[in-house]
Amino acid sequence: MGRMEVVIYPDAESFLAVAQDWLEAHEIEYSLQLGIARRMRGAPPTSDLLFAAATNGWRLAATAVMTPPYPLLLVADDHAALPPLVEGLLAAGWDVPGVTGPVAVADAFAAAWTQTTGQNARLVRDLRLYCLEDVIPPPMPLGRFRQAVEADTPLLAEWMAAFEAEATPDSPPAGVAALLQAVQRRIAAGEMFVWEDGGQPVSVAATTRPLRTCISIGQVYTPPEQRRRGYATACVAALSQRLLDQGWRYCVLFTDLANPTSNSIYQKIGYYPVCDYRSYRFS
Repeated sequence: MGRMEVVIYPDAESFLAVAQDWLEAHEIEYSLQLGIARRMRGAPPTSDLLFAAATNGWRLAATAVMTPPYPLLLVADDHAALPPLVEGLLAAGWDVPGVTGPVAVADAFAAAWTQTTGQNARLVRDLRLYCLEDVIPPPMPLGRFRQAVEADTPLLAEWMAAFEAEATPDSPPAGVAALLQAVQRRIAAGEMFVWEDGGQPVSVAATTRPLRTCISIGQVYTPPEQRRRGYATACVAALSQRLLDQGWRYCVLFTDLANPTSNSIYQKIGYYPVCDYRSYRFS
């Protein structure tokens, strides 16, 4: 067994040149890290983006990506890589605010980080990754599914702020201007979809992180006054079917395990559990 070596890459391009094939061998399980790294390809190198890997000889053992203010996103197939990764990041001057990764990996990294730094690790959330290959059509509520249009921008930006506040209350909120810009860009790219009833949007879902065979669905949000009417289920089912019809082999999405409703509705339309992730914050 060789010695673990930690390499920090200057940008997403050089990281993916080394890590992409390894990540694609676990495309569904590692879709979050792979998708974020691919999205950062071409972004100018900045001092706060981190791309790192731990290697054992020629073999990759762990890879890490960090896009602040989000925690370190970590995957590994050898837990022996995690203490050297902690040492390597600290030696290079990186302050890691937290970690998200498959449960055993996140647990092991959090233990190594707290032991080395003396910081505390607070469990923030438990997540479940689901995958779908065939849609089971749900009972359809009133209304229809459609692609979001420019006129939806102000409402969807408001919903995205509410979604972020519910889904990641520990992350600093994005500013109004940044949210409007992001929603405008995503609508123009054809990534946002709504279920509307009575001519008004009542639920939203978006596509993100397109990979080789799978694509993610995220930002599923229904305002509180429109919930428990089947809108989100119908919206996600219709979007999933649209993506399969476009040639994607798999659709994937994450749920918060603290939300039994979302875990139940996605399984009813054909999503099955793949693996669990866990998120810690360090302080």
